[in-house]
Amino acid sequence: MCEKDRILAKPYQTLIGHSLDSVRIYKYLFDNNKRIFEKLYTSFINLIKDTEQLNALFNKLNFSIFMELGFFLVYFHDLGKSTEEFQNYIYSKRSKFDIDKIKRVSHSYASFFYLISLLQKKEVSKELGFLLDIFIILIYPILGHHGQMNNNSFQEINRRKDQSIKVQDVKDFIYSFFEAFTILFEKQEKDSIFHFLKEIDFEQALFLLPDRRNRTVERLNEKMIRKFNNKTLTPYSMIEIYKFIHGFYYSLIKFCDETASAYYSVNESNLKRNEMIVDNLITSDNDIYQFMKQRKLDFVLNSFFSLSKNNPILPKEYSCSEIQKKIKDETNFRLLLRLGCGMGKTASSLLFAKNLAKRSCFKRIIFTLPTQFTSNSIVKDLEDEYGFNIEDIGLYHGNADEFWNDYFNGENDEDYNEEESNYIKKIKLNKAKTYSCPITVSTVDHLILTLIHGFKQADKSLSNILDSLVIFDELHYYELETLQIIQELQKILNKWNIPNIIMSGTMPDKVIEYYKNQNYEIYDWDGLFTINNEEKRKRIPYDLEVKCSSLFLTSNNGHSKLTKEFQSLLLNKFKIPIARGIKQIIFVNQVERAKILFHLITELAERENLDVDIIVYHSEFIKSDKIKKENIIKEKFTNYTNKTNVILISTQISEFSLNISSDVMYSELAPLDALFQRAGRLHRAGFRSFSKNCIELSKLSLFGACKKCESLGPTQSFNMHYNMYVFLPPRFIDTNKINKEKLEEELKKTEKRLNEKDSFESKNITYSSLPYNPDILLKSILLILENFGFSTDENLSFREICSLVSKLYNDVRLIGSVNFKNCFRKNLIFGDKPHDILFGDNPQIIIRPQKYLSYYVIPEKFHNKSLENLDDYSVAINQGKFNKIKKKFPNLESERGFFIIPNEIPYSSKIGFDFSSL
Repeated sequence: MCEKDRILAKPYQTLIGHSLDSVRIYKYLFDNNKRIFEKLYTSFINLIKDTEQLNALFNKLNFSIFMELGFFLVYFHDLGKSTEEFQNYIYSKRSKFDIDKIKRVSHSYASFFYLISLLQKKEVSKELGFLLDIFIILIYPILGHHGQMNNNSFQEINRRKDQSIKVQDVKDFIYSFFEAFTILFEKQEKDSIFHFLKEIDFEQALFLLPDRRNRTVERLNEKMIRKFNNKTLTPYSMIEIYKFIHGFYYSLIKFCDETASAYYSVNESNLKRNEMIVDNLITSDNDIYQFMKQRKLDFVLNSFFSLSKNNPILPKEYSCSEIQKKIKDETNFRLLLRLGCGMGKTASSLLFAKNLAKRSCFKRIIFTLPTQFTSNSIVKDLEDEYGFNIEDIGLYHGNADEFWNDYFNGENDEDYNEEESNYIKKIKLNKAKTYSCPITVSTVDHLILTLIHGFKQADKSLSNILDSLVIFDELHYYELETLQIIQELQKILNKWNIPNIIMSGTMPDKVIEYYKNQNYEIYDWDGLFTINNEEKRKRIPYDLEVKCSSLFLTSNNGHSKLTKEFQSLLLNKFKIPIARGIKQIIFVNQVERAKILFHLITELAERENLDVDIIVYHSEFIKSDKIKKENIIKEKFTNYTNKTNVILISTQISEFSLNISSDVMYSELAPLDALFQRAGRLHRAGFRSFSKNCIELSKLSLFGACKKCESLGPTQSFNMHYNMYVFLPPRFIDTNKINKEKLEEELKKTEKRLNEKDSFESKNITYSSLPYNPDILLKSILLILENFGFSTDENLSFREICSLVSKLYNDVRLIGSVNFKNCFRKNLIFGDKPHDILFGDNPQIIIRPQKYLSYYVIPEKFHNKSLENLDDYSVAINQGKFNKIKKKFPNLESERGFFIIPNEIPYSSKIGFDFSSL
């Protein structure tokens, strides 16, 4: 056969060769991950056993056939490249220098169409019998293996001229298929479910692609949509099954095709130089192993935890808590951990993961967290605390690129290579987006979007979720609407037999009961720790005091000042002789209040000549400034060799999953669960609220001495008292007492919300304009006062905290999300485009409902820098602030939907925007 007659898949590789490379990779995956495939097969069989229609269809589908179907799909995924149109394209690509001008040709539809044509021939239908409908369902992943499908996919096909396929080429292609099957599976072709292929009359089976008068694609699309979306004929349980099986075979096709193509790319330059056209390039399993190891394309499950530097997963056997000792041997795939802050939730989840990995129950770990800040923090903990290599950890959220920019900045690294680091960042971001890393950290939003076609690579991401362990951290953070969406997501994961862990510090009993009814194994810490292997003691790491004062007051003319009580407390802490300096955190409920407090404390430090670093952190910083501040916060609060006094002023952005620990904390009133999450950054993992008692007890415990207390220095001269002070808004206060009727009255008075003038909100806005519901705030403070008075006096343990939070949310109702279910059904295999799903005139789903409208703005000084990527320099501000800006600058400029804020409103990396001039 002359060169021009050879059917090519790549400029220098034949279609047969690329297909052989692909199925060789498939067989390698099968051999090294057989237990995972068996688990997925079992999961599928369990899915269909209660669905009569599908059980009848699939009841003969044993594991051998299940995997042979994958072999068939991987081999035939590029059959459409044998069309005249594609061959003209590929040969032109070889001969022309400027390949960018060559029109690309989509072959996915042709592959799909020809396979459908083959399968629908009478002799094939009769031969396949019960497998025919299975084959037709499973060919859809081929249709979308080069791009996620939507309701308008492949419309351009109908505008092309007829394209034929050479019958003899198809015969040769199929004979090579049988040869590969016989060699790789060590079976005779007669033992294959595909032996019918040799009996087909190809002259009759392979006809032309449809011309513009033929609506074959549209009809197939419409038929599939009707099949999956007809609520009468297709119950929701069947929708979940189709999604599972589509995702499984899609993952096989996608991975094998991409890996074979990458292997070809490595060799292409040599082939081009020698003008060689080759068949298969991969000749042994060792070729695949070395290539995958070099590219980190996949990994063998049994060696999952050998990816780390120092044999990770602490604590070690002798220092495990009683709960962790049980968790590491747990066999249930569904766990819920309610553990106190600093009590090892992350370590517990990794112990569970280590056990599952030994049993080959998953290939990847997916951590989902509520915020970008907490996601960044867990990445650093996985490397620093648990010993995982950073190259094995992926991170995906809106600011992930800035995180890696900072990580790879190379300022102090002589070996830093900018080009190499940019390549690494690109690879890490792309792999993390599709959950292709050994460990991926993301916000929960991205996981939800994966199931509803919410971004362009959602199908690829879904395929990787199927063999993952999913960890939901800080579940109590989410608003009820978001939690109900997560509920529906978890139901699907459980039906698909995907291991998942829920972790929380302050989850209400009502929610615990719900998950117990969903067959989750509940690990509920009682707040006790063991002394000398026998005696049990309550862990009470801090005391809580309610102060009849506010942090600061603002007069009607806009002048603010610290209250005497808060100022006195703050100054007295600097008198404690702590060798490594005192670490303090102040939580406020609004961004502008954080800025005011920053200025007031800075002025106080200057007046009192205090040696202290003051940091303000909130949501209104550009990406790069956020990452820098996160790193500074982590360094200042964890590196005790840096002997500095530190004050962090933060909004609720710092409440969760932040592994830092302070010596004292001040907080504005917030719901109980939020207050106790904030307190999780106070004397973290401590045992008693007085350092002397804490050290004495902790030395007797299994955990060893409290590191926080040991870092204080000599304790003979003082006894550090760890306190959380809760400050009330003005007008909550009656000089010496707090009265229930008074609180109710003041909370609900719109005209007397606060004894201060907020520059950006009307006096008539109620306290509910803050992030929290006023009724929840009122109930929170009353529960504290009714149970403990103004001070907890070393009796606020984890169990008491959980009890109070459960009383606060005793009427919570978890009813699931109809919107998510409808969106999941509507965007099953085809569906709408991501933008239409999320941002159309009528969004199908809103993952995190916003109470207030936000506007994205860019400081003018960054405008020229931001032109390429506006999002990197943007900040979201609320409608009240934006209206004030528009009033002062009515002709505000905008750039692609981002408003440019003039330099008259300055922005700095220290505080963000300074709106005081408005």
